[in-house]
Amino acid sequence: MANTNCAPNPITREGLVSDLRELAEQAEASGQRWVALRALKLASHIELHGPANPVPASADKIIEIRETMVPLIRRFNPEGLIKFMAITSELHRCRLELLEAERDSATLH
Repeated sequence: MANTNCAPNPITREGLVSDLRELAEQAEASGQRWVALRALKLASHIELHGPANPVPASADKIIEIRETMVPLIRRFNPEGLIKFMAITSELHRCRLELLEAERDSATLH
């Protein structure tokens, strides 16, 4: 049986650049050259200026940009949209529970 608690692959500059180049190829193949150009520009910028091992976004940042990401996911990975929405909804719920617990803890002192 496979271990379902495996740690995700670390985020690296090379991985981000590779993913953006792959996105650019997919966009160009579907006739969306402006998307391909933006992805290649971003890949180039990350390659030149990005840290070698970027820090993953915080839970608060993911929740904040969720609505911005939905149209991109819907366009390029429609089958992943439901999973993304479920995960980010759960993340938001957990974050609210944590904030409530912190608030309760602060009032006890």
